[in-house]
Amino acid sequence: MENRDDGLFETYRPFRNKLAQFNVIDSLYLIWGYSRNYTFDKEFPSDIEKPLQFNPYEPDKFARKYRGLFDHELELLEKEIILNCDFAPTKYSLKQFKHFASTVNYLRGTLEETISNKYNTVDNIILEFNRLAHRQFKWQVGYDRETIFRYYQIYSDKTLSDIISNKFNLTTQQLFLVGFFLFTWIGSNFRTALPFTSSAKALTAEMIKIFLSHFSIIPLFIYWQITSGIYYWIFNEKGFDNAFGNSFQNYVGEVLKKSCNNPTLKIIAEEKYGKPEKGTADWIITDKDSVLFIECKTKRMRLDSKSSLEITESLERDLKKMAEFIGQLYKTYLEYKNNQYPTLKYDETMNFYPLVLTLEDWYLNINHILLDKVKGFVIDYFGVNNLSLQLLEKFPYHIRCASEFERHIQLINGLGIKEYFHKTVNNLIQDYEPTFEMVDIYEGEFQKVFLAPFKDEK
Repeated sequence: MENRDDGLFETYRPFRNKLAQFNVIDSLYLIWGYSRNYTFDKEFPSDIEKPLQFNPYEPDKFARKYRGLFDHELELLEKEIILNCDFAPTKYSLKQFKHFASTVNYLRGTLEETISNKYNTVDNIILEFNRLAHRQFKWQVGYDRETIFRYYQIYSDKTLSDIISNKFNLTTQQLFLVGFFLFTWIGSNFRTALPFTSSAKALTAEMIKIFLSHFSIIPLFIYWQITSGIYYWIFNEKGFDNAFGNSFQNYVGEVLKKSCNNPTLKIIAEEKYGKPEKGTADWIITDKDSVLFIECKTKRMRLDSKSSLEITESLERDLKKMAEFIGQLYKTYLEYKNNQYPTLKYDETMNFYPLVLTLEDWYLNINHILLDKVKGFVIDYFGVNNLSLQLLEKFPYHIRCASEFERHIQLINGLGIKEYFHKTVNNLIQDYEPTFEMVDIYEGEFQKVFLAPFKDEK
């Protein structure tokens, strides 16, 4: 094992050896029991001894109730169970509370404390928060319809859809139909006889067989794999990069068109100009006193930046890339200021707002250390590219992810560009948003995409 921390491994070894006492299927049943209760509020299996103070039937009186096992621990335990548990029958079971408790206590106690003492210093505690955010927040969000449609529409792009069909022998729609059928099915069924039988033409046994040959079968894991996770299956395929970027940009355009009915707002798509050919900002929104440039980026943080204990080098590479995205917005602003844009003519009275829009959440806006690092890299970029730092002072940049922007574009539509960013900069938007009546821009689309294929079947 290369680059192994022997001291940390010696702390991990007893945890690994303890798991070897248990049967893998029996232990995965434990994960399934907690996962389905956590994800769907399904009945907790009666043959699993519950921890103290854990009542799976208690109404959710608070934003999050105690589930007996922290949500992000499900992911770690499942991986370790698959790696280390025995496939042969064993006399011990994690379904027994005494074994479950000692295993989880070692994980939360000795193992976590060793990692914390070694890596969580005063200097890097905020950087460690970045790893924890990427590890834990996705569980707290759970699953939602907006994410489903976001990725469904992105992957339905003709080029991406062809790549998916060639990779999986399933269309994008078939992939999502099977995925979400199994997502709900597995919430109720731990064991399923194979081959899976289906009389539905829209959801055949062969489609399910193909799907199961590729993907995990634990609740939420399926959801992640057929939304953000498809990327990792196809990102090396020919033509993927341009198709993925273009599809996300087109998707953002659809969100803008569905969300912006304020007659003072004008939406301008990217235009090409000049020799050699250049492109304007991906999307531009104007109103009576402001102009918003939006640059759409599918770049995601590297896995090392999200999860590695030694994150500095990888994370800095990613943050420098973000700084480059930001710098590009100011470069194209200068092109606009010099009246090189074909449609939009420069107006010095207009307020300018640059926005980088990422497909995935980088969690930068909740971590001031990372924001400071990005700003430092932006300043470096300005120096290398001979850009005036006065641009940064006059026109501060903003970073949003798609899930946030899908809500906030409605706030922009209601408030106007200038007032929205005023509330954002002054930390007023989080108080205003709950009072704003959001529109369901996906109304009727779930039925169209996921139920209509079964409509004519008897």
